[in-house]
This record gives sequence, structure tokens and C-alpha cells, in this order.
Amino acid sequence: MSRKIAVIDDSPEILELLKIVLENEGYRVELFLGPEIDLEALKKSAFDLIMFDLLPGKDKQRHQFVYLVRQDPQLCATPLIWCTAWEALVKKIEDWMVEQKVVIMLKPFELNDLLDIIETALGQKLEPGYKRQS
Repeated sequence: MSRKIAVIDDSPEILELLKIVLENEGYRVELFLGPEIDLEALKKSAFDLIMFDLLPGKDKQRHQFVYLVRQDPQLCATPLIWCTAWEALVKKIEDWMVEQKVVIMLKPFELNDLLDIIETALGQKLEPGYKRQS
């Protein structure tokens, strides 16, 4: 059975692109347009991995989202990948993200690099706070 990935982003175009790429790799994908995230929908679908990117200035939603996922008994073990272009923000909150076991993927990135990170995260081999730059 193929793995199921939730993709959360503020951009409908990015969501559609990631859906095409991930489905071509055999993943089942469900899209969520941020910044408001329905945790109940995430729990119902039993995702194997959650990828997200929320725009700068949405720090409260991003932090709250990560915190709520990590506190929820159904979601707490789900690997999280934060894809972001905001390196300055990453530097400010990296320690907190590491504590929350969030993998950080800096944009721009090669799609093959993203696929490698997803495969590794699904295998639970990444260290918390791991960052890959292309």
C-alpha cells in the first residue's frame, strides 16, 4: 500500500505541483490550503507524513500547528517536513523546530532532494532539525 502524505501550503499552485510530483512517485496525496489547518481532517486520514509551508508573518499559526500536532496522541509520531525559503526565520526558530522533531527543507530545492528527504523521513532515519540545501 502506498504511503499517504498531507501537503499544506499557502499557494494553490505549489500544492498542485507537489501533488503531481508526489503522485507520480506513487504516493497518495491530500492537499490543504493554509494557514488554517483542520487537525481533525489530518487525524481522520492517518497520514504517514505531513509537509507544510506557511508564509512569514503567520508565525503564530505555524508554531501552533506544530505544537498541536506534537501534542496530539494520533499525530505526534507523524514525521513533519517544513519547506521554506525563509532562511533568516529558520535561524531564529531552528532550535524550537529541532525540539519538535521537524525536518527543515530550505527552498529552492531540487525535486529529487525533496523526494530523498521524504523517503528518509518515512523511514524515520533523519535527525530532528535536519536541513538540506541544494
